[in-house]
Amino acid sequence: MARPRSAGLSGAALSVGALGLYLAYAGVRDVPLVEGLRSLLRGQAPPGAKSGPTWAPVTMAQIATAEGDSPGGPQGALGDSGISGLKGYAALAYPVLKAAFSHLHFGGYRPTGSVPGSRHPRGLAIDISGGVFSQGPAAADTTAQRILAVFKATPGARTWIWNRHSRSRANGWALKPYNGPSPHTDHVHVDWDG
Repeated sequence: MARPRSAGLSGAALSVGALGLYLAYAGVRDVPLVEGLRSLLRGQAPPGAKSGPTWAPVTMAQIATAEGDSPGGPQGALGDSGISGLKGYAALAYPVLKAAFSHLHFGGYRPTGSVPGSRHPRGLAIDISGGVFSQGPAAADTTAQRILAVFKATPGARTWIWNRHSRSRANGWALKPYNGPSPHTDHVHVDWDG
């Protein structure tokens, strides 16, 4: 006799790290649970309790231009661009980050980089922007820190840049000044090893 299927995380891997939540989304069937987790990661009330943040007019093409890059191609659904050019750990991490921060815009591959060694042309970097980054420093910083927590839990996580600062696995995730061509005050940059 077959056991009845229960609602919930049937087949999904859920692991909670010390600094973040990593959700392997394959097989997730409990949509309210997933939406609730997304809300918690964003620091919001559960769905239906309060409306989410509004979207900012900034686009990934504008971010690329501000960084001296050329845009990564046409934007897809929800303003995401360059996603099909992601490779390796970046390609694996994108669905996890998108699930956790579905209200934000994502930009991945771009044909050129703004600094030597940029990982965007290699398909190993993602920029994350959206409405919360225009709602004041406190809200933006809270979201940037949540992105860092989820990002650090993804395999191959390498560098995070936000608001003139960076953190990297190589320096034990210590906060360091960042002086690149973009101050990263309107978006978060994350990249992976390979």
